[in-house]
Amino acid sequence: MTFLGKRFGLGKAFGPAGPVRLWRDRRGVAALEFALIAPALFLLTVGIIDVGRMMWTAATLDHAAREGARYATVRGAQSVQPTSDAEVQAFVVDRAIGVDPANMSVSVVWSPDSNPGGTVTITVGYQYDSLLVGFITRDPINFQSVSSLSIL
Repeated sequence: MTFLGKRFGLGKAFGPAGPVRLWRDRRGVAALEFALIAPALFLLTVGIIDVGRMMWTAATLDHAAREGARYATVRGAQSVQPTSDAEVQAFVVDRAIGVDPANMSVSVVWSPDSNPGGTVTITVGYQYDSLLVGFITRDPINFQSVSSLSIL
């Protein structure tokens, strides 16, 4: 019997009842079961994290649009410090903490104008890049949040 045969018991396994012994041998079963189930568990874990990130991003965009509308309503044309579209857009981007400004678009619409009694509408768009882009979809997921308030 060779060294490997003595070390791993191969001489007994390939004896007259060898295949039966190999079939009943339970060594390594846990490692094999883990190898089979680990990819599914990993995908489930990353999916849960990604859905949490999506929900957090949507809530952040809602907050940024709402804060931008509030900022614009108190800074209409008749206020002490009137604001411009660029200032409102910069304010909204500043309030969207944790999201990539490069994937974000902000539009400001004054209806009919920025005088008291009018309406300001802030629309925030965002392209969300999922962690599971290859599994769920190949395109980024688009979020949009809209907030409208009357100008004071």
